[in-house]
Amino acid sequence: MDTTCGGFLLKGQKAITDAVAIQKLQDAGAIILAKANLTELGHKKGIKLTSGWSAVGGQTQSPYVRGGVRSDAMPLGHSTPAGSSSGSAVAVAAGFCPVAIGTESDGSVMFPCTRAGLYGFKPGRGKTDYTGVQPGGKPYDTIGVMAKGCEDIASVMNVLMNEQLQVRSSGDSWEGVKVGLVDLRQWWLPEPYLESEPQSYQEQVLTAVEDAMRTIEGKGARVIRSTPLITMPEFEKDIPGTQGLHDVMTQPFRKAFEEFLSLFPDCPAKTLREVIEFNDEHAYVELPKESPDQDLLVMAEEHAMKAEVFEHAERIMRTRTTTSLHDCMEAKGLDVIMACGDGLLPPFSAAAGCPIGAVPLGFADFNGRAFGMHLVVEAEQEERLLNIMKLWEETFPDARKPPDVC
Repeated sequence: MDTTCGGFLLKGQKAITDAVAIQKLQDAGAIILAKANLTELGHKKGIKLTSGWSAVGGQTQSPYVRGGVRSDAMPLGHSTPAGSSSGSAVAVAAGFCPVAIGTESDGSVMFPCTRAGLYGFKPGRGKTDYTGVQPGGKPYDTIGVMAKGCEDIASVMNVLMNEQLQVRSSGDSWEGVKVGLVDLRQWWLPEPYLESEPQSYQEQVLTAVEDAMRTIEGKGARVIRSTPLITMPEFEKDIPGTQGLHDVMTQPFRKAFEEFLSLFPDCPAKTLREVIEFNDEHAYVELPKESPDQDLLVMAEEHAMKAEVFEHAERIMRTRTTTSLHDCMEAKGLDVIMACGDGLLPPFSAAAGCPIGAVPLGFADFNGRAFGMHLVVEAEQEERLLNIMKLWEETFPDARKPPDVC
């Protein structure tokens, strides 16, 4: 199959080998049905690209949003399928396949799963072999899984991770489970990622989350509200030589992407500069008026952060996030920390390198889009996370069921 990454540069090109993850799945008996559309180059092409749009694939549409993607939608706008691996999530939600894989540096699996009403799972840093996969932000890149249920996630992750995650059924008893819930308003996605939504939508989500917390409390859980987890502005603050997490992620992209291009012997571009020039020369398809942006590629090509600055910034952010996560969980004996699926928990997970999951909760009254929750645990706690997600699935069996459409 073509591996275009959504760009015409690679259309018709064949890689010299399959990615390790694909080979593992095929060896285990998986049947690869298709490759799904994505935000071009895993949203590494331009800041303003609408989620789910690529030059080759066009615009991915949510199976639930009424009216389709708005022309003025922001990158993670309410009408979009959100995130980079959007086609994978939509394919599962629409019934094209039972399970799909996607890649995430910072939200590219979690956000599409939330918008598609799915369960999503991204293991901790370094848990999956990324060889042969288009890079996004090493060392943050991880392969994740999307499905309608947690047992399917476990089946795929056990192949990709070479580990056996045991999924246990607990009925719907939350007895002994301690949940930390962050301040949802404080963690809400800001502009320019997400346009201002109707006030009724935010209130609907806040009410649904509180109702869910009361439900699990009634089944034995202890919920600690306003858990003081370090926020994105706090863990990015005052790091010399960098403007924050996304700036740091951009640093290793050029070298990693040029190594990826070497998998395609007949590719007309070998360097990131040549990729940019190809897009300029083919602007009629690569830079149309609705998506004329490749500023992230230009930034990655021109940006020259010294290795020691990158390593220092990456180390500070990882230390701040992992320390905060550990302190929060240890102080209250928490098993998991939750936030709204329209929030900033995916960047936190990226910085900390910790596992993160997505679970469904409901559908917006104002346009039909799905919404849900994101969950994090400490490193090496993938099985705990998956079993809490399974518990959610058993407690809220109708969370994925969309309302009737007239």
